[in-house]
Amino acid sequence: MSALVRRCRVAVLALMVLCMATPHVDAADLPKIVVTWGGADVAFAPIWVTFKAGLFAKHGLDVDLQYQASTVQIPALLSGDVQIITLGGPELVSAAAAGADIVVLATVAPVYVYVLMASNTIRTPADLKGKAVGISKFGDTSEIETKDALRRFGVDPKDVTIVQIGSSSNRTVALLSGAIKATLLSPPVTLQVESQGFHPLVDLAKLKVPAALTVSAKRSWVNSHREVVQRYIDALIEGIAMEKRDKSFAIGVISDFMKITDQQLIASTYDFYAKEVLPAVPYVRPEQLKSGLAELAKTNPNLKNFDVSTMIDNSFVENAARKLNLLR
Repeated sequence: MSALVRRCRVAVLALMVLCMATPHVDAADLPKIVVTWGGADVAFAPIWVTFKAGLFAKHGLDVDLQYQASTVQIPALLSGDVQIITLGGPELVSAAAAGADIVVLATVAPVYVYVLMASNTIRTPADLKGKAVGISKFGDTSEIETKDALRRFGVDPKDVTIVQIGSSSNRTVALLSGAIKATLLSPPVTLQVESQGFHPLVDLAKLKVPAALTVSAKRSWVNSHREVVQRYIDALIEGIAMEKRDKSFAIGVISDFMKITDQQLIASTYDFYAKEVLPAVPYVRPEQLKSGLAELAKTNPNLKNFDVSTMIDNSFVENAARKLNLLR
């Protein structure tokens, strides 16, 4: 037997031993986590794209992705029923200031994604004085962002009539019917409303007003599952890159989740988010979480001296960015 043949046989035998020693890992063996998102908003698309592209599984996670209303995401997180939530900053800051065990890991929308849509009789923000402006509900992000938009253009929110109406679809109906003169909406609804003769009065996304649609978790759970969290953030950053790179795939995913078949509408919506909103690397910055803090502090004394930086852990994003050479 030649030396070459002997070496080949030894190599084959070693490979067989290695294969026998390496356990086969199927989906049932992957760490399983429940992840929630809540709202008919394309700002959630990075989560959808990552899930649909199989990137969570690629990074060794079995993710149960669920829709859950924003009002119940924090209670579900703190109870342990959910491991990772995707939620707006104001709700999280209020909960953390009250002592909730929450840490913010990333943001998939670092700016406000809303446009203040108005009747054509309203040509400037000042024209809204004395008029009705619709929000979702008092104390939530929609109220904070509406007041912020008004102040940025020299209008005191006290000079308009702010009306609690509910969901985006309810506000759209109220705007179209004339019951209100303006409200914050996001694409694709803004595009649909514009086709009915209404117009964008203030585009907060183009103004790059800091905000945060956060990826958050219970701090104690993160501390005991750091490898799982790192896999999640690794997958998410890969998903963000895919959403930016593969427009046709992203459009298909958005269409599926939003239940909209008008491809031109979805394509225009994609362009808005890809250009104005989607971050290359989802770092969380204190100014994003401070958005609306002064407004919330008027009715929540816990927020007056609360340091939002204590909620932030960018280490997982830093690790993922380092792997992909995307460090800031």
